[in-house]
Amino acid sequence: MRDADHHSELERRLGHRFSTPGLLRRALTHPSSTSGTRNAYERLEFLGDRVLGLVIAEQLLERFSGETEGEISRRFAQLVSVEPLSGVARDLDLGRFLAISPHRRHASLRTMDGVLADAMEAMIAALYLDGGLDVARRFVLRHWSSLIERADNPPVDPKSALQEWAQARKMQTPCYEVLDQTGPAHSPVFTIQVTLGDLPPRSATGPSKRKAEQTAAQLLLAALPDADKRTVPSTSGDRSQTHVPDIAHPSGPASGLDSHGLPRERQDDAAVQADAAPEHGPGCGHRERVRRGGDRRRSRGQRR
Repeated sequence: MRDADHHSELERRLGHRFSTPGLLRRALTHPSSTSGTRNAYERLEFLGDRVLGLVIAEQLLERFSGETEGEISRRFAQLVSVEPLSGVARDLDLGRFLAISPHRRHASLRTMDGVLADAMEAMIAALYLDGGLDVARRFVLRHWSSLIERADNPPVDPKSALQEWAQARKMQTPCYEVLDQTGPAHSPVFTIQVTLGDLPPRSATGPSKRKAEQTAAQLLLAALPDADKRTVPSTSGDRSQTHVPDIAHPSGPASGLDSHGLPRERQDDAAVQADAAPEHGPGCGHRERVRRGGDRRRSRGQRR
């Protein structure tokens, strides 16, 4: 299919015909397919994140006028995260239109949540630059309105819910420990274990430390008979496990990891700070037992 026809099909899905086709091409150009980042979607991604945030914040303040700033913030953080962005991208089949290096090691990029989320933000920026805020707002509301209306109550972070449960019982802060890291630098898998007092620990895996910590916290919450299960979001799609690994792990960080130990999940939320934190809570300290083996190539902090 010729590029013009290819892009016309995507324009129909977006509901906008670009007067500046170069913007659309740049929004679809993954950094792997170009030698200069100015020609890829990274700069547009930066802008699209802000445009999406403006539209979502505006809608939340209007829709939930009786909620506090903290409640609105929790809704906002969920709505601009990787999951909804990549979900909308999949609805549009955006991955099929991306310009990506033909190298074999890049073959999976079209389906990766982080890549799709980046491209979706870049596309929102392209719509904004080409058609103005009204065009970008119409697109965002068409695809995010149902997500905004779906949640009756503000979401509660599983780690926060677990910490509040512990604090209410004057227990020590939950401790999160890295047990394992596998996979290549561009697609890592972390195994995290959470312990709290004498409770049986729970472990989970995820594409970032933060995601694995959240899932592990959720699993531990689910085992507490008096915890509020309504505050625990679904783990659909997570690669989690409830076993406690019984393999001895060498202490100390594995060589080749960057200061964060993972590619970035989102640059605009607390993910990087959470993953980079040397400690996860008072009394826990930096406990990281990573198995040897697997690809430990250094990452520059990108989620790609």
